[in-house]
Amino acid sequence: MLSSFIFKSFLHKNVIFNNEVITSGTKMTLNDPADFENQDVLLNQMKSANVDTIRLEGSSIYDFPTFVGIKMVKTLECHLRCEIPDFYFYKNQNIRTVYLGENIISIGNSAFSYSTLEFINFSESTSIMEYAFANCTNLDISTIYKLDKGCFQHTNLKHITIQVGSSFYEADGGTGIPPFAFYECYNLETVTINVNIVSIGNSAFLDCFSLREVILPNGNEIRKVFSFAFENCPLESINLEQAMFLGNAAFRNTKLKKVVLNDAVLEDHVFAYCEDLREVVIVENLRTTTMRLGIFDIRPSQEFFMVCQSLETVDLGRQWSTCKGMFRNCFNLKEIKSSNSELVVGFESFFSCLSLTSITISIHTIEEGGFMFCKSLTTVDTTNIASIGIRAFYGCEKLTNISPHVLGDSYAFAYCTSLVSCTVQVSAGTGLLMNCTKLESVTLQGIQYIPDKMFFGCTSLKTVVFSDIIKTIGHYAFMDTKLEISNLDLSEATEIGNYSLKGAKIDQIKLGKDYVYFREDCDRRYVSVCPGVKTNNYSPLKGVSSVKEILIGAEKTEFEAADFQECNDLNIKLEEGSPFQIVDGMLVKDSEIFYYIPYQATRKTLTIPGPSSKKILSSTITKIHPYAFTTSKLEEVVINS
Repeated sequence: MLSSFIFKSFLHKNVIFNNEVITSGTKMTLNDPADFENQDVLLNQMKSANVDTIRLEGSSIYDFPTFVGIKMVKTLECHLRCEIPDFYFYKNQNIRTVYLGENIISIGNSAFSYSTLEFINFSESTSIMEYAFANCTNLDISTIYKLDKGCFQHTNLKHITIQVGSSFYEADGGTGIPPFAFYECYNLETVTINVNIVSIGNSAFLDCFSLREVILPNGNEIRKVFSFAFENCPLESINLEQAMFLGNAAFRNTKLKKVVLNDAVLEDHVFAYCEDLREVVIVENLRTTTMRLGIFDIRPSQEFFMVCQSLETVDLGRQWSTCKGMFRNCFNLKEIKSSNSELVVGFESFFSCLSLTSITISIHTIEEGGFMFCKSLTTVDTTNIASIGIRAFYGCEKLTNISPHVLGDSYAFAYCTSLVSCTVQVSAGTGLLMNCTKLESVTLQGIQYIPDKMFFGCTSLKTVVFSDIIKTIGHYAFMDTKLEISNLDLSEATEIGNYSLKGAKIDQIKLGKDYVYFREDCDRRYVSVCPGVKTNNYSPLKGVSSVKEILIGAEKTEFEAADFQECNDLNIKLEEGSPFQIVDGMLVKDSEIFYYIPYQATRKTLTIPGPSSKKILSSTITKIHPYAFTTSKLEEVVINS
């Protein structure tokens, strides 16, 4: 500072006034705390000299000045050892360029956010605090050393190199890029990360709509990528072979073409909606983690590659199970590979993979909906499959070859409308082959319990080979089929459900035990001990008129005439030891008439004897069972009292 007036050179515009600071053209230099004592004078001097640049220097200034004039310039040069305070240039519409010396300690929270800053340089020792440059939509720099949350979000960065600094942001114990660091940098095209064992925070590059390349030179690795980190970026490739954790939707809706993963934990939707992804290679084993959706709502992570519509090949490697919806709606998936013979296919893992034609890999278990609506699937090898879940192949309308046998839980192969013949073995659930409309023949091996709706709506089914005894036929099991059976052995059947054989063509039936139509719901542990329903309006043999002969076994004590009321030419035979008798064309037991046998009785008049009559029956008739005379051609019945 000088106290006298000195004229030096107007030509170079270097001027020093009495009690005034140095100005050089439109640049003002401030280097002493005394320079800020009279800020009104200083402001007037700035206006008179049209100052648009301020240079701060000097070892005697320890704190960043509060002088309002600093916020009025376009360019700031700061060579102090200090911190730029929080919000100092927040929403400043004057600042354009900032040059910072090596001694700047830090740039504070939101220090330049929402300002018109276009360029800034700083040393690798300078710390960048949260949102320091957020929403500086004109800012473009190329090299960055230190980062904090949201520090460059919504800026004009195009090509950046991230260098390791002395106190680089630490994310979960590893060197990393903080959350929202480059969020909505719409013009960012390439990122070079010169950091080893890097983790990338949640939403770090979210909605960077031009980002196509992340470069990891010198063997640098990405170990963790947190939620939404690259979502909606047109990223075409990235090395994730050493990744240990990938967060929720980390790469959702990117342009990745190939993904290679080893042993990692994945959250929901990591690669969902990657419409350019063509190949997935899993070397070791991907694992799910717990997703918390609410205080009491937790579940495993799911749908890692959902709706990757160009995906053609998946190599599951040693993966032991696929998660819920892992490849759901990957419409172009054609090939699945696996080196694990004990693979478990999870809930709807390959749901609606419309281009998948065959399954040749070894699978141990298929859970609910595993291959549901895979409408091009033609071949399934079940050799090593121990369990097939509910609706596992539901709606696979081109499936023609299931070898060596069909098994499964409820509706596992329902609506497989191209299947013509098959063998059912091991297990069968409700509606297993329901509405397989081209199914013509079936062989049942080891199936003693035919569940509800097992063949319901199989409108072409004519032939069923029963290689074992039948103990139960569920409701509607063969309804709406064209079933033709010459000899139906129901000698061990104890439950025959509603409309179970409706409309079938059956010549002979063997009945060995008393049966019920179904069992009532009850709180008992085993359904088999719940009360049985013996009368209803949904006869198992509704619409069956073809039965010519019934053989009644020795253990049967009841006869359900209602089930045969459409059989007008029926004959009944009795096994040795049967409690029934056939007397004058009637099925009788204990003075009760159970059935008037149309094949054996041709009379027009029937006399039912009372206590004194012994003309026709040997004893008094005490009861006539329902529907006993439904199929008779009697014109007159005389009852003697």
